[in-house]
Amino acid sequence: MNPRNFWLLLCGVLVLASATACTSELCAARLADVDVQYTDEDGNSRLHIAVWNDDLLTIQCILAAGASIDAQNSQGWTPLHAAAVDGYTNAVQALLFAGADVGVRDDTGWTPLHIAAWQGHAEVAEVLLAAGAQVNMADAYGTTPLYMTALEGNTAVADLLLAAGAQVNAQNEDGWAPLHGAAGEGHTEVANSLLAAGADVNLGNVHGMTPLHETAMHGAVKVTAVLLGAGADVEARAVNDWTPMHMTAWYGHAEVAEVLLAAGAQVNAQDINGETPLHTAAREGHTEVAEVLLAAGAQVNPQARDSWIPLHTAAWQGHIEVA
Repeated sequence: MNPRNFWLLLCGVLVLASATACTSELCAARLADVDVQYTDEDGNSRLHIAVWNDDLLTIQCILAAGASIDAQNSQGWTPLHAAAVDGYTNAVQALLFAGADVGVRDDTGWTPLHIAAWQGHAEVAEVLLAAGAQVNMADAYGTTPLYMTALEGNTAVADLLLAAGAQVNAQNEDGWAPLHGAAGEGHTEVANSLLAAGADVNLGNVHGMTPLHETAMHGAVKVTAVLLGAGADVEARAVNDWTPMHMTAWYGHAEVAEVLLAAGAQVNAQDINGETPLHTAAREGHTEVAEVLLAAGAQVNPQARDSWIPLHTAAWQGHIEVA
């Protein structure tokens, strides 16, 4: 065990010791007329409730009275999940020292580490890892804590998980990896951390969507530039043979379109139906994107497999300005 982890666990012992200044008399007063076995309509025990309130003294008294430390509420959360979600480090330490299961899973397969990662509580995540939490534990959908923290843009937690051995290219059942999550939400700093740790910039999900497709869809300009600088394939093909340019044209992100074009994106690339990005921009009424594409040399009358040109699609949808 490294020195940092040793002191984190020792801190838990000291927290417990200080709270156990809770003499039997003090606990008796604290729990007078209290049913320790009570659960509310959501299945939360007295221990859950004490944790929600970050009431360390009551936590210790309830445990001393024999409450189940790993009791699960209606969504499968134990008191340790509850402490992790609010970032209550002292409560986490006390529960772990008293024997809480660090790897317990809720109804969706989330461990307390998933919760801490999702909420961005780096100190809690560090305590959980020191207590043996599995950094690559996947939930019921194959999602790891690293994906959750990348999705939320929690750089400190992402760096912590990576240092603890998190698999940077772990994919869930739909093929989403942490870089997809960070890219789609525009989290540049996390994306840089993932790339530095070896993230595959061209990894596709089950539909062939790469992180660059994600930034193109969501209009994340800065991360688009980061991915391209890291070697992202500007012509990567997803479902229906859509390139990132088709994607950003569909969603109307003119600035991303300009970045993709500057990186060499083919303005007249055709999808499985023979449609170009100009077709998709015209269909959705994105005038600014259409103007960017035309200025970059987009063919104004390319025919798709159904013989429609962009003007047909704009007229069909009633987009007068694009037409």
